[in-house]
Amino acid sequence: MLDTTTLRVAFTAVAFTVAVLLAITLGRVRSTYATWWCLSLLLFMAGDALFLSDGTSWQAVSNPIGDTTVVAGAAAAWGGARSLRAGCPPLWQLLLGPIAAGAAAAVDHPGDNEWAGGPVFLSAMVAYFALGCYDTAVVSRPSASRRSADRVYEALTAALSVAFGALGVFYVGRLVALFVWGTSSTQFQDWFGSGPATLVQLVLLVIVAFTMSSLMSEQKVRELQVRASRDSLTGLLNRAEFLHRAQEALLAAHRNGVNCAVVMADLDLFKSVNDRFGHATGDRVLRSFARACTAALRPGDLVGRYGGEEFVLFLADAMPSEAEKITRDITRRFQAMTSLPDYVPTASYGIAPFEAGVKLDRLIERADVALYRAKAAGRDRAAHYRA
Repeated sequence: MLDTTTLRVAFTAVAFTVAVLLAITLGRVRSTYATWWCLSLLLFMAGDALFLSDGTSWQAVSNPIGDTTVVAGAAAAWGGARSLRAGCPPLWQLLLGPIAAGAAAAVDHPGDNEWAGGPVFLSAMVAYFALGCYDTAVVSRPSASRRSADRVYEALTAALSVAFGALGVFYVGRLVALFVWGTSSTQFQDWFGSGPATLVQLVLLVIVAFTMSSLMSEQKVRELQVRASRDSLTGLLNRAEFLHRAQEALLAAHRNGVNCAVVMADLDLFKSVNDRFGHATGDRVLRSFARACTAALRPGDLVGRYGGEEFVLFLADAMPSEAEKITRDITRRFQAMTSLPDYVPTASYGIAPFEAGVKLDRLIERADVALYRAKAAGRDRAAHYRA
């Protein structure tokens, strides 16, 4: 038989140590995910400490509070997993499980029943671990770029998904065993009782702590990569990153024998916006055009800020007519997003279709020549490169 009290004390000590170490790291590396997990560890630690009073006169109070706290720890763990994919979950979803578990335990004679509200408690744990498994599995799916940093990130989130899944399966087993054997049976106590549950949590805590620490470092690396590759004002690719990615896309298009095009875009009369409305308004106009480009492009297309009010686009698998259609869509969206008195937001475009043997820098030069033709012809239009 496992000494449940000793295991719970050990788990509480390890959880506290890990939480402190993560809190120290969190002071240097800001991470929403790590904040959620520090909260989760503290809640698990507090809940496990409350369960130490089972069999005493405090059990009637500590048991429902312990159930609430442990389920809240599982909810916080899911919050951390969700933050990697889609931000913070709705508050009611985080509170529903803990409140239900605590209420079920409170009305089920907790003073003389250590497993008061057991079915609700176990069901809530299964639900939160299943949600955590799903969210981390989604994040761990292979990305299209498959860069080395992405592969590491995917492997770490996959490990978290496995840990969530293992906990979920174990709690499903506890729930089934509760109904089949009952909590007082030898089979339940040997395989799914408090002792085995604490041991499983202790082992997985070590795995999760290592994974979480590595994931925090990877997140910091990814943040630095984003800062290095993005234009700080518009959020689009900066010039260097666009040229790097467009070169790769151009080589892929050449290998696959598909059409593509480079488009240079320039906001018409943009200097007058800065002169009349100020640079802050000019910045908002630039951001509006960037959002219009992002919304109009298709999977596989690229857009970057080339400099000032100039933007550059790489359109994969696009004939010149399709490229011109996309530029009209960008202008339409740009006008819908921008409203200034006595100013009609328009842009001019130069389109250079891909030709075998023509390098990227030459395509950009051709698109720039076509752009000046569009400007000379009256602006608010697209012009195609003609040799």
